[in-house]
This record gives sequence, C-alpha cells and structure tokens, in this order.
Amino acid sequence: MKILKRIFSWYIKRGQADPQLMIKHMLDKSSDDLGGRDDCAMDLGAYDLPEVEKALTQVVTNHMEDEMIVDTAIESLIEIWNRQGRTAPKELIAKMHSTIDIEYRFGSVNT
Repeated sequence: MKILKRIFSWYIKRGQADPQLMIKHMLDKSSDDLGGRDDCAMDLGAYDLPEVEKALTQVVTNHMEDEMIVDTAIESLIEIWNRQGRTAPKELIAKMHSTIDIEYRFGSVNT
C-alpha cells in the first residue's frame, strides 16, 4: 500500500496524474490516506470531464464522507461550473450533506 501511495504522489507531483486514477483514489474510503484523497478532490477541479463531475457529486452527496473531502469536492465542482459558466444546481444542493453555505461562498444558486 505504501508503495502505491508513493507512485501516486510521484505522478501527481509531475503533472502526469490520470483523472481516472485520482477518482479511484478519492473514492477509496478504505484508504488511510485522507490527505491524498483530499488532494485528489482538489486536483480534479482542473478537469472538465463528465466522470469527474459525477465522482465529485458522489462525494458531496455521501452523508458518510469526511467533511474535509466534501468541502474540497464542493470547491472543485464550483471551479468546474465557473469555467463552464454554470451555477450550482438546486437539486444537488438539496442532496449535499455539507453545511457549507454554498451561495455565500461561491455565488448564486441556480433556482
């Protein structure tokens, strides 16, 4: 497991990270690498891919997920939506487990 983490960190640091690998690591709740999972949630905000948005949405709507990762996933979703000229969908906001005031932090909510 430690070897896999080192390899993963090496790829991230060199800008060669595969979004699929980051998604897999972010969603791996059996991992004891909370910081790495959070880093993946942050780095995924750079990708305008449907599978990235789906994975981040899965995190923010999971009521059993760590709050730190949820907050980072929200920030990444907002980053993606801002690049695409979109706002946070109200139906997604209703499902989020985080208590973050998304409208206050990131602008208007699509109502």
